[in-house]
Amino acid sequence: LAAYGIKDYKSESTKTSLADTTILLGWQHSFYDFEDWLDYLRVSIKCGVLFPKGNHKSHSSPFLFENGYNGHYGFPIRLDVIFGLSDDIYVGAYSGIMLFCSKTHDGYPVKTDIRQSGFINLYKTSVNEKKGNIFDLGAYLKLDHFFKGLSALAG
Repeated sequence: LAAYGIKDYKSESTKTSLADTTILLGWQHSFYDFEDWLDYLRVSIKCGVLFPKGNHKSHSSPFLFENGYNGHYGFPIRLDVIFGLSDDIYVGAYSGIMLFCSKTHDGYPVKTDIRQSGFINLYKTSVNEKKGNIFDLGAYLKLDHFFKGLSALAG
């Protein structure tokens, strides 16, 4: 492996580094006495930027995992809604999307023929990688301090 510039699994299999970092800015508002059956409704919207600070995929260290989105900047958008049914019962819903920018990687190993096998001595070139967007959606039920300070969350 060393002849091809590839490190073995022992050389960098344990490495500590900072992961990708996200900064969010948001707005939140609570509506009280909204309905007879609803104590309050809380809505929050957050937008931000994801900075690629984590490990990038290294082709000279194939056993080292990346801890981020491989150098891509991202733009998260979040929406959270909480329905306060009483002082102790909440129903919440959340959704979000992470929009990624494309990134050009230099020295990326690629196959030059469909019949080529292996990953050791491939042709290296610049490639433009486009990450797909990430969507999430969910709901939950929270019973807050319902038994001697015990809370439960399901969802």
